[in-house]
Amino acid sequence: MSKKRMKKRGSPSGKPLSAIKVSDMFALFCDRQSMAEIARKCIVSETTVRKYRDREGWIKRRESISQKAMAKIERKAVTDQSRHVTLARALQQKGASRLLGLKDEDIDASEVRQFIKTGILLEREILGEGESIIQIRIKLPAELKDV
Repeated sequence: MSKKRMKKRGSPSGKPLSAIKVSDMFALFCDRQSMAEIARKCIVSETTVRKYRDREGWIKRRESISQKAMAKIERKAVTDQSRHVTLARALQQKGASRLLGLKDEDIDASEVRQFIKTGILLEREILGEGESIIQIRIKLPAELKDV
């Protein structure tokens, strides 16, 4: 009876896998590649891929990375939305300020109304209130009503 030489776990040749190869396998796993694809691309067996997946907790690691990425995206979206609302409101304020500060002979009320209307529509869109048709009434000072 001959003694069979026991292979070290890790790869078909019996050598442990390098940290780079394991990292490459994990990256492919995170890209939702199949075990067969990962094995083919990294030149290891599917069993080796599964063992590393289970031993190193790849499923939980991938989920954790995904959750952190989604949280970061959501924070950025909130920040962007806040900035966009601020800009839309500033546009409304500029239009209203200009309207109130203009003399009768300098006023182009349709342009000023358009600034205000655009600001309101942008704000509604950013806040998710849709692009429904709305009637916007802008109260003009008494001296501008004839314009």
